[in-house]
Amino acid sequence: APAVAGIPGALVVGGRLERLEMSGLARAIARFDASGGWQRPLVGEVAVGDLRLGGAELGSARLRLAGSRESTTVDLLGESLAGELRQVHDEPGRLQARFARLRLPTAAGGGALAESLLPLRTGLLLQVADLQRGGRSLGALEGLLESDGATLATRGMTLRRGAQRTLASGRCERASSACRAELQVADADLGALLQDLGAAPSVRGRDAVLTGQLGWSMQPGASFASSLQGTLQLTATLEGELPVDGPAGAVVAAGAGPSTDAGTEAGSADTTWPPIGPLLAVTARQWADLQAAVVAAQASRGTGTPAPVGGAVAVAPRLAFQRLELSLSIREGLGEIERYEVIGREARLSVAGRFDFGRGTLDQQAQWYWIAPGVAGAVERLDPRSPLAATLRTLRDLLGARGTPTSAATRSGATAGAPERFALSGASARPSVDRLPLPESPP
Repeated sequence: APAVAGIPGALVVGGRLERLEMSGLARAIARFDASGGWQRPLVGEVAVGDLRLGGAELGSARLRLAGSRESTTVDLLGESLAGELRQVHDEPGRLQARFARLRLPTAAGGGALAESLLPLRTGLLLQVADLQRGGRSLGALEGLLESDGATLATRGMTLRRGAQRTLASGRCERASSACRAELQVADADLGALLQDLGAAPSVRGRDAVLTGQLGWSMQPGASFASSLQGTLQLTATLEGELPVDGPAGAVVAAGAGPSTDAGTEAGSADTTWPPIGPLLAVTARQWADLQAAVVAAQASRGTGTPAPVGGAVAVAPRLAFQRLELSLSIREGLGEIERYEVIGREARLSVAGRFDFGRGTLDQQAQWYWIAPGVAGAVERLDPRSPLAATLRTLRDLLGARGTPTSAATRSGATAGAPERFALSGASARPSVDRLPLPESPP
C-alpha cells in the first residue's frame, strides 16, 4: 500500500456502517493488535448510522482511525459521545477507553452491557470525564474492567461528582449468567442521589450514604428490575421542607409539587425511586389535611376568609423532617422493608411492607406519630403577634380531642403517641393513600 500521511504500509479504511456495537469494535482493535496487525497501521474514516453499547442506542457517529507504529487509535465523535479507543502496542492486554462525554440512554441495561463486554478477553482502562444517563450528568467515572471470556470483573470503579463518591466492585459470570456487585455512595446530596437513581423529587438533604450488595440476571430478555436481589441501606440528613404543596385532599407525587425551586426533567415527574414514594405521599396527605383543618379553624372563628379556587390554602404550617433511615432486602425484584423511619420536629413516620421493582408498585402500611400534639410545634415557632399564629392556636384548641365536628382531617391533630395509620397501594410513583380506622379508645 502507498504511504499515507507519511505512514509506510498503512491500511486505508473508509465507508459507512449501518450498525456497530462498540464492544465489538473494542474486541476488533484488541485482536488486531494481538495478531501483529499494528505493523500495518489503520487510517481513515467510517460513518456509523447506529452506534450501540450493550444493545443501547447511542445514535450516529463518525470514527476516525489514526493508527501509528506506537498505537492503534480510533477517535469517536457522535450524538452521545466524544472520545477514543486506544491500544498501545507496548501494553498488550490493556485497552484504553477515554471519553470527554458519554451519554447512556435511560433504558441501558446492566445485564446486556456486561454480556457485550464478556468476550473482550482483555483489560479495559475506562475514563469518562462526564458520564450522562437520560440527559443527566452523573459525574466523572474511572476504573478497570477485566475479562477472560468467562468472567468480567471491575476494580477501583469510582464515580465522582463534587464531594459525592460512588465506589463499586463487581463480577459477572457467563456460566451462571448472573452479576453481583457491591456499592457505596458517600457524602451525597440526597436530592441529586435520588435523581441519579431515576427519581424526580426535589428533596433536599446532606450526608446521604447508600450501601448495597446487589445481584441481577444476564439472561437474554431478563429484566434488571425483576431479577434484582440483595440489600440496600440508605441514611440521610434531611433539610428544608418536602415538596408536597397541592390542592387540599390531593396526594402529590414526588417531583410534582409546584413549590420547589429545583426543576425536573421533562417526562420524569411521574417517576420516583420506590423507597421515597411513601414518605412524600403520606406527608402530602397530612399536608392536605392540615390545609383543610386551617380552613375549618378559620370558619369556626368567623374570619370569613374564603378558600381559594381548588381548595388550596397557603397558610397551613410546613412539615419538615430531619433524618431518614432505610434498610431494604430484595429478592427476585421484590423489596421487603426491614426498617424505614423518617423523623422530624413535628412528626415521625414509619413504613412497613413491600415494593415490586419490576412492576413499579407497592403494598405497604405507614404509621404517622405526632411528636407534638397537633401543630403545637409549628405554633411555638411563630411570632405570637402574627395572624397565622392566632389561627393556629385556635386550630390547636379545636384539635384537643378526637370526635370534634371539624371532619376527619382534624384527626391529624390527635394527641401525641397515638399513631395514625395509612394503607399505600398501586403505582410507586403515585400511590393511593387510604387512612385506616383509628384504634378504638378505651372506655
